[in-house]
Amino acid sequence: MSTAKKKPTKGQKDYMTRLRDPRWQKKKNGILERDAYECTWCRAGVDDGRNLQVHHGYYSREFEGPWEYPDASLFTLCEKCHPQAELTRKQVQEQLGHLPPQLHHHVYYGIQEMLESLAEGVAFDELEVPWAVKKGEAA
Repeated sequence: MSTAKKKPTKGQKDYMTRLRDPRWQKKKNGILERDAYECTWCRAGVDDGRNLQVHHGYYSREFEGPWEYPDASLFTLCEKCHPQAELTRKQVQEQLGHLPPQLHHHVYYGIQEMLESLAEGVAFDELEVPWAVKKGEAA
């Protein structure tokens, strides 16, 4: 098996250029501030030695730049949780693809109910992650 890194595609290069755009930098900094500079999944932060990143909850061709997404679809994640969030999103999309299209609305309404509950302050059980650093504990 080759250990050589794959060359980035043109699309990946274009996206990396967009991430250097001042509009994205401003948006990203606002999201980090909103989330109190800690991972929204494991609650680790820069004080715990974590690199924080902003995760897009979804991607859409209707947006030209990463700064155009609504704030509610952007989440602060650390470098350890971000790949898991990407994998989970991919798994959800794949599972949805196994449902007949006429049943997709059931999933949609279930997600809508969950979003409404979150807006009302209802807490859902968080997944325990082995790398999580609880506030007040040593990293």
